[in-house]
Amino acid sequence: MSRLLVHGFLTAGCLALAFGWATTSYWPASLALLILTPLGLYLVKRKFTPTLGIFLALAVISAALGISLHMPLPYALTGLLCLLAAWDLDEFTRRLAFAAPEDTPASLQKQHLQQLSLLLLSGLGASLLTTNLHLKFNFELAIGLVLLIFASLLALLNWLRNLER
Repeated sequence: MSRLLVHGFLTAGCLALAFGWATTSYWPASLALLILTPLGLYLVKRKFTPTLGIFLALAVISAALGISLHMPLPYALTGLLCLLAAWDLDEFTRRLAFAAPEDTPASLQKQHLQQLSLLLLSGLGASLLTTNLHLKFNFELAIGLVLLIFASLLALLNWLRNLER
């Protein structure tokens, strides 16, 4: 089932980005993405390992350039989320092939799909909330948020360093 989802997410992600590029004046990029979609599906079917990593990197670059050239955000966001899900599911199905039969691969797959859907929905909700929420920050609050981010990154790095020991 996850193989079918990989193909579906890859197609949906490339089509969303292609439609986004079609709304800009740079329609050849849309055509290039439409041409690359069947190639990506063929390579995934042939189990060429780096395919979805390449497509994810291509999607990030395409969405970033598209947004800077006035591509609508929902197209870019949908394309990125779909290709990220395809990449994750492809890696998961590769790891699932090595699961022991007593681990019940079907239940592992169900649990992973539930976690992935929860993560994608929360990411989509947070993105839509931040694009529609307009807050005015004063300088002191912005400095406080930057210090909080740096403190949390330092705590994370210290935790990771202590984990290695």
